[in-house]
Amino acid sequence: MKKTWNEALKLAKPIVDFLSSPDFFSIPYNGETEKFEVLTDSEEIVGIIGKQWDSWEEIIEQPFDDSFEWHYLFGSKLIDSNCLGALDKNFHGADGKLTYQNVTNLIHEIFFRDMEILLNCYANNFVPEIWKDILYVYQHNGLPCGWQGDYPKGKMIIFSNE
Repeated sequence: MKKTWNEALKLAKPIVDFLSSPDFFSIPYNGETEKFEVLTDSEEIVGIIGKQWDSWEEIIEQPFDDSFEWHYLFGSKLIDSNCLGALDKNFHGADGKLTYQNVTNLIHEIFFRDMEILLNCYANNFVPEIWKDILYVYQHNGLPCGWQGDYPKGKMIIFSNE
């Protein structure tokens, strides 16, 4: 059953709390590292994003079948609110470090896409493990941006702003 925007926000408290943070990427990634490949070289990350974008998209979309209800209104609500105000906050230079083919706010695009999908997950009461990991990475100052190895074996690649 489709949820309203306000219903989704109530269900997605972890995302709303995260987006309410005063700033993002102000310290290096500070979460667990066993499941993740943490990289700090922005040029290396941009290369990974450029080479692996399609395969990463396939991995993160894999858990969703035809029964998953996408709430397309959420995208326009996130755009109108600038991702609940998050994209107006300080990214501590991380947004300027990740540019690909002259796209200067690549980090904002990834951030926005991930928040939209996470809101949809909470609205569906279905948060797959990879999306739990993606939220965890964000909550610990990392940017999920690829996969190393064959999924589900391997590790999520994350950017740490240092």
